[in-house]
Amino acid sequence: MTVGNHLIELASVAALFSLMAVARVVLVKRMEDPFGLFLLAFGVFYGFRALLVASGLDAPSPDYLFATTDMQRTLVRTTFALCVFLAVFIGAGYLVSRKPARSPGILFYPGTPPIHRMLFLTFVLTGLSVVIGAVLITRFGGFGGVVNASKFSDDLAGLRYLKLPSSLGALIAAATYMDLRTSSRAMPFMKPAVLACAVINSILVFSWGQRSVVVIVAAMLVMSSVKGRSVKRAGSFVRIALATVLVVSLAVFLRDTRDDFAQPGQTHVFEKQTVWRRMSQGVNGTYFDASMLAFRDWPAKFSFRDGEDFSNGFTGSVPRKLWPDKPDPLPGKWFRQVYQPQIKNGWPVGTPTIWYLNFGWFGLVIGGILSGAAIGWITRRYRSAPRSGLNVAVTFNLSVFVLPLGWVSQAPLLFLTWGLPMILIVAFLRFQPVRPAAPAYTSSAVAKAPVHT
Repeated sequence: MTVGNHLIELASVAALFSLMAVARVVLVKRMEDPFGLFLLAFGVFYGFRALLVASGLDAPSPDYLFATTDMQRTLVRTTFALCVFLAVFIGAGYLVSRKPARSPGILFYPGTPPIHRMLFLTFVLTGLSVVIGAVLITRFGGFGGVVNASKFSDDLAGLRYLKLPSSLGALIAAATYMDLRTSSRAMPFMKPAVLACAVINSILVFSWGQRSVVVIVAAMLVMSSVKGRSVKRAGSFVRIALATVLVVSLAVFLRDTRDDFAQPGQTHVFEKQTVWRRMSQGVNGTYFDASMLAFRDWPAKFSFRDGEDFSNGFTGSVPRKLWPDKPDPLPGKWFRQVYQPQIKNGWPVGTPTIWYLNFGWFGLVIGGILSGAAIGWITRRYRSAPRSGLNVAVTFNLSVFVLPLGWVSQAPLLFLTWGLPMILIVAFLRFQPVRPAAPAYTSSAVAKAPVHT
């Protein structure tokens, strides 16, 4: 590849980063708000990988699928498509979020969460996740057996709801710990106990082969400060940089550990890869690679999906026990099997790519509008709510798990799996038993009261 080609590719990536900078200035007030989390994810999953490919530090993955690719044309086409999506996202997000909502609605807690109820939820969810984890570890012969059953053999297909207590328990424990840091009445042993619950739940989620919850809990604790509304820009930047390094390092370590459990005593493929490829795959950051395949081969080699992924995502909300033959709601699985039919797992396919695969360039515009509007609507309510560990946990829940990189095809399923349980938790914390009112004593009542001598 010539120097000129490298410069053209780097220029296209620079345009993408410039648009991300515009989004940072126009949309983001605090990096832990929904827009901030969207941009962090977009930078990790698209920007970082695009820079590696354009600079020649790494090749798109898997390598053999790009052996005869016109790299310059494919990369420029992909970055241009991402710029279209991001530009529309910025416009829609700004219009929806420019004025804060009057109230946080049902999504966020309107005051200081009751710490005794937060502790109750933390310990109940942790206890339930420990029981489920013990049963699964016993059934499948150990921690590695659960990882194999979840990620490779599909023995736990249809039972993934069993990891919900651990996932929610990890988020709520982290939120409770954050709120305990600002409480002057917290007992000394309570903070380490709650932090231990966050660690236990994270480990049990990881037994399913899922790294994201572990990474999110770590990022929550590093990024967020609930001691006040004003946060110095320098301190915020340091926390974001530290969180980024922690996320990447932890994700690579967990991916290595997962493969060690799944293939004990073997040298797995992940270990043999370059440091850049390990970093990319550790954070599931190969969205850009999948996008390059999509923008190269659709519609040149394959037909658009015409909304099939969104239909499958909607019907995916029906439990598989009620509909055993329902279509698979995960577009990444179908997408990978186009190229590797023998593989059961999928590739991460981001929001812009899903919209393009279904509706072409028009889909990029519609997807950008819906994604910006949805995250903008959540951001309005987040900004009207007090800062607390609970509200930070809700933000991560909605931004990372329900609307990852915007409105995805399986958003209804993700809402039922992640969003609705968190909303029910907020509703539980809001509920206060009505106590009988104390009798009102007026001046006339006092005057008529009998006097005891």
